[in-house]
Amino acid sequence: MTNDGLPGGAAVTSTWSKISGPGTVTFGNTAAVDTTAAFSVSGTYVLRLSGSDTLLSASDEVLVVVNAAPAIPAGWSSQDLGTATPAGSALGDGADWTIRGGGPDIWNTADGARFAWQSLTGDCDLVVGVVSQTNTNPWAKDGLMMRQSRAAGSRHISLFATPVNGVSLQHRAKTNGSSSSLAGPKVAAPTWLKLTRRGSVFTGWQSANGTTWTLVGSRTVAIPASAQIGLVVSSHTTTSLSTAVFANFAALPIANN
Repeated sequence: MTNDGLPGGAAVTSTWSKISGPGTVTFGNTAAVDTTAAFSVSGTYVLRLSGSDTLLSASDEVLVVVNAAPAIPAGWSSQDLGTATPAGSALGDGADWTIRGGGPDIWNTADGARFAWQSLTGDCDLVVGVVSQTNTNPWAKDGLMMRQSRAAGSRHISLFATPVNGVSLQHRAKTNGSSSSLAGPKVAAPTWLKLTRRGSVFTGWQSANGTTWTLVGSRTVAIPASAQIGLVVSSHTTTSLSTAVFANFAALPIANN
């Protein structure tokens, strides 16, 4: 936008505005020709730049397509296990996560929860900090999971933190079989969890600081070498979601010499 010099001494004023689009647009400076714009939601927007020198006025429009940022990084997936109710969600960058999970539970012969997972083959160490969890039930669960499949009755082993009942190492040794639990330290979030795999032997640990670890225990489960591993949340109720915040998740493959 340029000034033609008429009328003499008159300055050109410019203004950015939103003509259409699904959300709000926040301009860095609506009076600057060169500015920035932030969009509240993804979609197609039309923006207009208007200018006037009190004698003449003009405007032009630009079409902007805003793509949604991925909720989770490449290589990860997120889904409800079983008939989890209400439906859950997961948002994270691979290390830090906010996961909302429904119920009824991760227990008995079938699971209902939200699972954010990736595939990993062989021995590994999983570590995460549990920052917080919504107390929807004393047995609401959040933590680390290694699983044979995403079927509701799949074999799995998991290390959970709960709001009231402490840390628990739980597993299902047979597909569609019963579940077992091993109680750990009576602590709640914030806490650290570590779940390790060496062949078919899985070991759970808890820590207050992510450095000094307390053994929860070990269990043997026949989960294939290629497993689904990640983070899981269950509200232990079908009437509300439990929200868990995780930090510094790491999946560390262990080389077998």
